[in-house]
Amino acid sequence: FPHPVTLCGLLEMTSTYLPVNHNWEHYLHEAQSTYDDLQKELKLSLVHLANDACSLLPNNLYKKDPWLWDLNWSVQNIKFKKAVVKSTKTKQRKKSANKSDGLYDKNQDPDESPVPEDTALSDGVKDINLSDIDPSLKQMYETAASLRKIRPFLPGYPLWYRELCDKSAIDDPDWEPGPYLISTQMRSVPKLMRMTWDGFPLHYDEKHGWGYLVPDVKDLDISEPDDYPLE
Repeated sequence: FPHPVTLCGLLEMTSTYLPVNHNWEHYLHEAQSTYDDLQKELKLSLVHLANDACSLLPNNLYKKDPWLWDLNWSVQNIKFKKAVVKSTKTKQRKKSANKSDGLYDKNQDPDESPVPEDTALSDGVKDINLSDIDPSLKQMYETAASLRKIRPFLPGYPLWYRELCDKSAIDDPDWEPGPYLISTQMRSVPKLMRMTWDGFPLHYDEKHGWGYLVPDVKDLDISEPDDYPLE
């Protein structure tokens, strides 16, 4: 059984309270505002790191990076519709039909119908007239008709980058491509931040978890990442 003084102390501690005034609400507001600002700055820094890492995709430069080499760098390419090749008999029938109607032009392809200059180029490009664009850009707009209805998400970008982008809001008119889903809890973030342990780059293994890579080289100077042996 506790001493009476100890018992009184315990009973008193259970009824303690923190005296505050109107400044307490101001403190909570300022603390939350500071936290939100720091979170925005942190996320913006991570977005810049992810965008800079994408520059290693050309010429497979990521294979020489001791942090980013094991990320999934597979990309999706844009696929086009297959061109429909019509038989010679069909062309001859169209040519003979145009002759009978007096609409035949020897310089015109029988598979092509004349397109007025003030009409849209294709169904995929709306409200674009031939007279409103530069002739050198005409071919680029015409390729819209060759695109498939279901198109890949962010073609040309690596898979690890696409996983950081919000695909659900792509129909939003204010949507912009970017790794805005990135957070410090994602596995790729320590690699993007180029974190080290005792000077060695961090590495994640599916079996052993987080660790660091130590090359089997004696008298190694890893003060510069470019000097790190990858083989």
